[in-house]
Amino acid sequence: TGVTVEEQYIRRYVDSVYCSQILGYTGTVSTSELETLGDKYDSNDTVGKSGIEKSMESVLSGTKGERQVYVDTVGRITEVLGETDPETGNDVYLTIDINLQKNLYNAIEDRLVQILLTYMTSGDTKYSYTSNGSVDTVYILAKEVYFALIDNNIVSIKHIAEQSTDTEAQVYSAFLSKQDSTMDWIRSELADGDTPYGKLSEEQQLYIWYVYTSLKDRGVFNTSNVDTTDDVYKDWTQADGTSLKELLTHGIAKNWINLNVFSTEQYTSLQESYDALLDYIDGYLREDTSFYKKMYKYMINSGSISGRQVCMLLYEQGVLDMNSENSRYSALAAGSLGAYDFMTYAISNKIITPAQLALEPCSASAVVTNPKNGDIIAMVSYPSYDNNKLSGSVDAKYFNSLINDKASPMLNRATQSFTAPGSTYKPCTTIAGMDTGIISSGTTFYCSGSFDKVTPSPKCWRLSGHGGEVAATAIRDSCNVFFYNVGYNLALSNGLFDNTYATSVMQKYAEELGLATMSGIEIAEKAPSASNIDAVYSAIGQGNHAYSTLNLARYVTTVANSGTCYNLTLIDKITDNNGNLIRDNSADVANVMNISQSIWDTVHYGMNLVVNTYSALSKVNLNFAAKSGTAQENKKEPDHAMMISYAPYDNPQIAVSIPHGYSGSQASELTAKVLNLYFGLE
Repeated sequence: TGVTVEEQYIRRYVDSVYCSQILGYTGTVSTSELETLGDKYDSNDTVGKSGIEKSMESVLSGTKGERQVYVDTVGRITEVLGETDPETGNDVYLTIDINLQKNLYNAIEDRLVQILLTYMTSGDTKYSYTSNGSVDTVYILAKEVYFALIDNNIVSIKHIAEQSTDTEAQVYSAFLSKQDSTMDWIRSELADGDTPYGKLSEEQQLYIWYVYTSLKDRGVFNTSNVDTTDDVYKDWTQADGTSLKELLTHGIAKNWINLNVFSTEQYTSLQESYDALLDYIDGYLREDTSFYKKMYKYMINSGSISGRQVCMLLYEQGVLDMNSENSRYSALAAGSLGAYDFMTYAISNKIITPAQLALEPCSASAVVTNPKNGDIIAMVSYPSYDNNKLSGSVDAKYFNSLINDKASPMLNRATQSFTAPGSTYKPCTTIAGMDTGIISSGTTFYCSGSFDKVTPSPKCWRLSGHGGEVAATAIRDSCNVFFYNVGYNLALSNGLFDNTYATSVMQKYAEELGLATMSGIEIAEKAPSASNIDAVYSAIGQGNHAYSTLNLARYVTTVANSGTCYNLTLIDKITDNNGNLIRDNSADVANVMNISQSIWDTVHYGMNLVVNTYSALSKVNLNFAAKSGTAQENKKEPDHAMMISYAPYDNPQIAVSIPHGYSGSQASELTAKVLNLYFGLE
């Protein structure tokens, strides 16, 4: 008596981590969603919040039932006047090959593990340089790895402050000492030091910059009031410029500083106002966990906190099980196992994943399509998340951890993360050049290693040059000089050198190929953009091109089938609850390119030649085509390497797009893995 048992349905996502960005999740409908969805929804209904759940909400939701009844004074039903049964929603089948999806996700993680292990070093040398002084290799320092465990909240600084273990007590004691000395220095510097920002040490610059940006974020430094031509404002970050003290005192006088954010008092002098500001800065920095992490970084760098202590905290805080069969806690505690060797072990066995460390590279994506019909058969974004914990009732702690995760697992990198295409753009340049008559398949340009028709002269990646190149061999060799010439000659095609004309021509072909337009898939995607600056650099995939993995996949799909550009789809079919077919879905054709087969033959042949330039690709027992690309977007970070491909060469069944970190060889090895997986060649 007094107990009512009801049966309810819940969403259960099988293999959720592999597909969460595609599937999305559900949650209670919002007020704004109610306005859009209409009268069939009530304020306590559950609706799709992202992914397929959101885009196919009307198909999946079904229709509510209802019952009209008489009830007595205590709410008991006395008579049923009428009843309408609910109708179950329809079933949506995806084009995704779940086995390929899972295997590709795991292969990406394995490749990131290999990169971490390859470039991780126990030394202090972050960069190696080529003979011309450019960065050749970016290393991952062990100290960065230890700090990453704290920075990405794997090891909790809140738990450290609780001092529940001897290690936590030791680490927290060291932190308090560091905090006192750091805060004393900041107060002294801002009160009396007056050192130009450019003459501070790296650590000191980090602290001072943090103070500056945090004041802006808190609304104290009101940037909307700033005169950007003011010499004090312009010069304070220069080597011989002004200090933050001068900037802040000048800012108070210029009404750039809003003291009302933290005080209602009226100060009678500039010095009183500045002293109040210093007290405010001191107060919030002592409570700011983000600032704590800055200090922890330099404590690890200086050795006042050891990597071994950080690794022990993984066990002591319950991240890893110290009582498990494979526990390394005792060896760490005894000192017989060093931190570097432990992290090598933990990373290689994926006890600690690249996603948890959130160090570059910690993420990747891949899209595989069927070029015959525009179906997406795999779309992987790494890292991912468990959407079971977000659907229906949200696990607030888990959701908060996702929001604060520096690896951004909720971001679908396949559809919403952009990069320059690098040399994967060169087939597009070839098509544009040949179709406009700028070049033919036999046009030869000589590569000496640099292009001297513009100043400064851009270089080829091969400084010694490639010699004479035609279109197919230029694709094979990825010869920059050949494509510099195409871009340059496109700009001369109207009699004058016109960057805008040339980039607009290249954009037209990029759009027709499906690269520079949205793909049309059923989940959210960001709009790509073709480069509109510098025709010479744009022709090799630099400039300001910005494309997603999905855009590149649609592009290579169009190349593979010789000109049919599909609006890609994730939906295979829709059935009712009994399996009866309602809609057999197929991708729409966006456009068909009207260019000669000889142009396609040239591009296909050039991409086929690429295969033998990579050891990993040449070992695949299959005839196929590919094109690699490398885009340097930041000289202090690893390059973005990527590869597009399709296979088999004569009758393409799949097209593959893989942006990946560090080098073309890494992208080629992952491409080889995809082909071997799909065609069962391993």
